[in-house]
Amino acid sequence: MKFINQQKYKDNYGIYGIVNKVNGKIYVGQTGERFQRRYWHHRWKLRDNSHDNSHLQRAFNKYGENNFEYIVLEIVTDINLLDDLEIKYINQYKQKGKNYNMLSGGGGRRGLSMSEHAKRIIGDKNRQHMLGTKHTEETKQKMSEIRKGRHINRSTDILDTDTVSQIKTLLISGKTASQVSKELNVKYKLINNLISNNTWSTVVVDGWEEYQKSRKPYKRLTKQDHKEIYRLHFNEGYSELYLAEMYNRTVNMIKFILKDDSNKLYDNPVPSLDQRKVKRLSHRR
Repeated sequence: MKFINQQKYKDNYGIYGIVNKVNGKIYVGQTGERFQRRYWHHRWKLRDNSHDNSHLQRAFNKYGENNFEYIVLEIVTDINLLDDLEIKYINQYKQKGKNYNMLSGGGGRRGLSMSEHAKRIIGDKNRQHMLGTKHTEETKQKMSEIRKGRHINRSTDILDTDTVSQIKTLLISGKTASQVSKELNVKYKLINNLISNNTWSTVVVDGWEEYQKSRKPYKRLTKQDHKEIYRLHFNEGYSELYLAEMYNRTVNMIKFILKDDSNKLYDNPVPSLDQRKVKRLSHRR
């Protein structure tokens, strides 16, 4: 998949598209970071057969990588314009019947709702579970607390109920754990624990259960994955946090992989420390 006019647009941000050259269909996306980084991310996910958009992934598998192009649709200087522009472009291509997007855009999960069939199954299961069941007053009180999204406060709590609700809402809207971590100034590890439902499961937010079910299952990393992580960090400038997001791993796991020199690709040598400093500085411009 080629990035059209890469040198011209790689350091800008805005609205981009992934175009099928065979049938003209397009996947539209927005980015508040460099177009280059989003290009790398999409290319990696499509090659790994793990892209979040199943329509685009099936087309990529069918037509082959060489029949897809990454293009810039519009450059912006104000990230507040991204949501409205993404919605506009997606709607524009959908009206032409030339769109791969499953949602209507805008940085969230707009357009995605639970099917009536799924709602009936959940309702039937809940009624079946409760049939003939009698609970003590203490149990009823606990169930009530859960339904209201309350949490029994403990002296060891780092977060609070309002912050947890806000974190879950932002994750459901489509933001990544690292984005939420920066926006709310909450440790990445705490957010990962929430995603895994290890903590604060009593805080109920509409759409949270569906969000968790939609997440991809944990997959063991291969030796080739380790080498690719090593290459992306040292040769492409990917941060440890960004790689943790990409591979659904902890930052500590990524650090462990990067310390293993056996992952070094000898036909693609790691740049020197000075070279890496230059690369990082160029990214900031």
